[in-house]
Amino acid sequence: MAAKAAVAGSPPSSWWRWLSLWQLEFTRKESESSSISAGSTKAVQSICAPTDYKDTCEQSLSHSNATDPKELIKAAFEFIEKNRSFDTVGEFDASKANEYLEDLKTWLSAVITNHETCIDAFENTTGGEHCQRAEASLRGRSRSIHIQQRKESHGIAAKCRGGPRWKRAVQTISAAIASVPQKNNQTFVIHVKAGVYKEYVEIPKKVNKIVLIGDGPLKTRISGRKNYAEGVKTFHTATVAVNADDFIAKDIGFENTAGALGHQAVALRVSGDRAIFYNVHIDGYQDTLYAHTYRQYYRDCSISGTIDFIFGDAIALFQNCKFVVRKPGPNQACMVTAQGRVERHSLGATVIQNGDFVAEPALLQATPPVKVYLGRPWKQLSRTIIMQSNIGGFVAPEGWSVWQGTFALDTLYYAEYQNHGPGSDLKNRVTWPGIQHFSPQMAESWTGGRIYGGDEWIRNSGVPYVPTMMKV
Repeated sequence: MAAKAAVAGSPPSSWWRWLSLWQLEFTRKESESSSISAGSTKAVQSICAPTDYKDTCEQSLSHSNATDPKELIKAAFEFIEKNRSFDTVGEFDASKANEYLEDLKTWLSAVITNHETCIDAFENTTGGEHCQRAEASLRGRSRSIHIQQRKESHGIAAKCRGGPRWKRAVQTISAAIASVPQKNNQTFVIHVKAGVYKEYVEIPKKVNKIVLIGDGPLKTRISGRKNYAEGVKTFHTATVAVNADDFIAKDIGFENTAGALGHQAVALRVSGDRAIFYNVHIDGYQDTLYAHTYRQYYRDCSISGTIDFIFGDAIALFQNCKFVVRKPGPNQACMVTAQGRVERHSLGATVIQNGDFVAEPALLQATPPVKVYLGRPWKQLSRTIIMQSNIGGFVAPEGWSVWQGTFALDTLYYAEYQNHGPGSDLKNRVTWPGIQHFSPQMAESWTGGRIYGGDEWIRNSGVPYVPTMMKV
């Protein structure tokens, strides 16, 4: 994470094109399709009318020379995510229009987040040209990661679900991932046996549908120590980086052992869509979990850290998870979340439901006491909701911390609802303009069944999931 908040300036013109496509509401009703049949220009104008940036929207879609709504949807998808599959749109089904629209909105949010990530990466440099190259890199290719050999006593087996037997054993996790075909459309299970694996693992783009299973989050550990203090940019410090879609991790641990002196040091970065983590431990200090972008679901997980240890702009839901606050460096405070939303149409939010905020003994014994906050606004429209959770008494009565001065205090969106525990008392909380006071209806709107638009990807996974408010 950048050392300080960066207020986004004027994005490149291509980025505004993505924004201009936000409200493709014509897909919702068959009647609207007839209104775009009077010619290509009129069709494009009809689509772009409700958007924020009409001119750039029309410019982006005018090349399609089409009046068919399906073709215009294809054009929109092409501009937004050039590297994503067009199979779904090619078989366009009007009854699934809402599902397509949710995908479109999610991908648009990712483009916005990737652009902001570029700004952060090249802060304090001449970043314009760098950002264009970085954005292309984020969207188009994989990164190479140095792989360290591990002891032969460890074992990894890989198989394609539905196959008659295990395919083969390999010596590194990265080797197992390399055996998954590009654009994979079958669930590919990788079993990582107990042991500590000191390697950096990246799931490349388009190597989809991997299921990574360990022997337990305390038995199977993937460990690294890349960190900002040693000159590595935050984005590249991740021990495990997920860039592909439909990734599932279960019964495994990811850690970054750089410690408090390493500053930003990511254990897990998730930049793929529809990622699920079940009974996973994610351990570090500052910037432990980079919930970067797209849709993510965490269930029965444990995340530990010190400063901003859950950050990013994903649509991330945490159910039944534990948040372990560790002792930071000298003269430092701790913040659990630092959500990074920058654009009002973006879907990004951190939602914690039935969580448990606890502290490690070293933090509780620290002298002088360490100030601990639920979060702070990394970006202008930071959005975090904590509900039906247990909050320990070590959390500061004011609840939330500033980032710097009055930055984002009137534009953030923070809410606490139906929490319990000694740290949940709201009477001494901060009273910034952005603090929300939820009604039951508002709280319901932040449950899984509502924030994702479509949650079949979770329901079909077999991972426990509650799409509504919980009974706690």
